Formats: sequence, C-alpha cells, structure tokens
Amino acid sequence: MPVFYYQARDAAGASQTGTTLATSAESAAEALRRRGWLIIDIIEKSAAAVAARGAGGRAETFLPFARPRKREVERGLRQVSLMLKNGLTLLDALRTTGRNSLSKSAGRLWARVADAVETGSTFAEALKLYPREFSPLVVELARAGERAGTLDHSLERASEHMERVRELKTRVMQALFYPAIVITLTGVVALFMFIKVLPEMEKFLQSVHRKLPPLTSAVLNVSRFLNEYILQMSIGAAAIVCAIVVIARQPRARLALERALLRIPILGTIRQLSNTILFSRSLAVLISSGIGIVESLELSAGILQNPAAALVVRGARARIIEGSSFAEGMGESRAFSPLLSKMISIGERSGALDRVLEDSALYHESDLQRWIRAASALVEPVVTIAIGAVVGIVYIAFFLAIFAAAGGR
Repeated sequence: MPVFYYQARDAAGASQTGTTLATSAESAAEALRRRGWLIIDIIEKSAAAVAARGAGGRAETFLPFARPRKREVERGLRQVSLMLKNGLTLLDALRTTGRNSLSKSAGRLWARVADAVETGSTFAEALKLYPREFSPLVVELARAGERAGTLDHSLERASEHMERVRELKTRVMQALFYPAIVITLTGVVALFMFIKVLPEMEKFLQSVHRKLPPLTSAVLNVSRFLNEYILQMSIGAAAIVCAIVVIARQPRARLALERALLRIPILGTIRQLSNTILFSRSLAVLISSGIGIVESLELSAGILQNPAAALVVRGARARIIEGSSFAEGMGESRAFSPLLSKMISIGERSGALDRVLEDSALYHESDLQRWIRAASALVEPVVTIAIGAVVGIVYIAFFLAIFAAAGGR
C-alpha cells in the first residue's frame, strides 16, 4: 500500500506532519479530515522529492498599476473555497487558483500565498503578508475557518463580503460622480461663454460707440477680469486643492472634515447610510464566524474608512470592555443611522445579533438607493437652472446692447 507524506493543521491550529498508509491520496485526505484536520498537502512518498519546491514565503510588493484588482481577489477566494469544498488540499487549491487567474498579478499573488503555506505558515498568516489585497476581516475569517475546520465556508463568506463592499463603494461613488461631472460641465460652459463668446461680443459693441446698459457692462467686466486673471486663478485653485489634500491626510483634519461632510444635506445622509451598511455587514460576518465581539469591533473599525465612524466604534469597544452593553456603547452619532443602536439592542436581547445586523444592512441598503435616486433627481433641475441662468444673462445683456446700439432706450 502506498505511503503518503501529509502536512495538515489540527483544530487548535498546530502544524501536523507525518506519513500514512492509504490506497490513494483521496482516501488518505479523507482519513485525516475525519480527525478534524485541515489538509495542507499530501504527497506520495515516491513523488515527494520531485514535488519539493523552494518557497520563500516572503511578501511581494505589488506596484500600484500591477496590483490585482479586488474583483480578481474575490474570484480567487471563491475558487479556493469551491475546490476545498470538493476535497482538494489547500495547497493544490491555491496553486490551481494561481494558474487559472485572469491576470499575471493575481497569479503571482496566489503563487506567493501557496509558497508561504508550503513553508509552514498558516493560511491566515500567508494572507496577512498582503494587507492591500486581503483586509483584516478576510484574514480573521480565514483564521476562524482554519480553527473550526470550515475554511471553505469562511472563504466563501469572505468573497461575498468583499463583493458587497465593492458594490456599495461603487454605488456611493456613482452617486457623487454624476453631480460632480454635471457641475464641472456647468463651470466649463460658463467659462467658455465669458472667455470666448463675450470678448467677441464686446468687439462688436465697441464698434457702435454707444453707451452700454448696466447689465451688459457688468457682464463684460466679469469677462475682462476672467480673461486677465484666469491663469492666476487656475494656479490658486490648484494650490487650494493640493493644500486640502495634504491637510486631509492629517488624522485630526480628516476627522474634522468627515464630521463636516456628515452635516451636509443629502451628501451627509448618503455617507451615514454607507457607514451603517459597511459596519453592520462586516460585524455580522465576523460574529457569525465565531469571532468575539471585542475583536470584531476592532476589526470593523479598521475596515471603516470614515474616521468619525471608526472613532465611534472604538469608543463602543472600550465601553463594552468596561461593562456597558453594545447598544449603550454605540449611543447616538451622526456617523451612523439612528436606527442602528436600536437594532443592536434588539439583537442583544434576542441573542441573534449577527442576523439582526444583516437585516439592518439590507434595510439601510434599500434606503441608500432611495437617497441616491433623490440626489440624482435633485441635481438635474438645479444644474439645468444654473446653466440656463448663465446663458440667459449673457443673451439678455447682448440683446440689451443691440437695442441700445439701435437707438432704443
């Protein structure tokens, strides 16, 4: 009967290596799984020397333009989950995922993760080497899955969570992108009118040697000012934008900026709802995976990109450690929907906090969609009126000048 070398991890996460007799690699893996072990690799003794590979287990630094996309990482996690569920060893699943990746950068990522696992790292430790590709939530889900022997299920949940977070960010960015584009186009149209159209109109009006109406004079004065100082104004605007970006990188300044944004009508509500959805869903996934509430809150705070929301979550964590309930710790904050603390209180009393948080995420997701539609519906008429006002003022000023040139009063 063939002898197989195996590499596995027991329920406590300890590394287990050795040999076992079995008719095939599949039967050997099944026997080890019955012990509750996670199978890392199984190699037949005669093929072990051939299969040995030198692996460094060192993290690779991906350049920004060569970094795997989030969608590719999600796809890879789902593939590994599928193969583990159907009996493949972790190492084979990782190497197969690397070979089947749609991009070279994703292939290198999974190959490096496989190398780290082969040299003795746990799967969670291997993922932790790449913090830009695998968030702390994904790492902790992998660690919980390894300990519980349900890595396939944990990775499936991780990929689903990544997909939902990506879709949430896309919806919010689309909601903000459309008004930004329309407002920018409005500004471009106004500048074109004042910089290109009005100077030509001024040449014609100067040729008739008539006193211009006050509105026409005011419009032409604005045009002259813009034409004379447009370069200086552009440099000043660019400097202000750069200064805001630099200042916003400072923790205190960014916190103050986020708090100010939360007070802006519609925009603040959209940001509040997106914080609530991301926090609710992240915490629900972590708690349902068996991770304690204190550790789950710390991980959720790290996932939130809004510092005002992260500060509230870390404050709640500190109060829970001191003995307060979760709902009391969250309190009322502009960073989250007022409904969230009430939902948390219901979840604590019912003992189904993860389910209640998931329901909360679904409810606020539908609410976010309504606010996005409302914002889009509001922007269109406002921008149309703004463009109409600019064009209308220019045309009125032009026709008043023509009327004055014709001798009318």
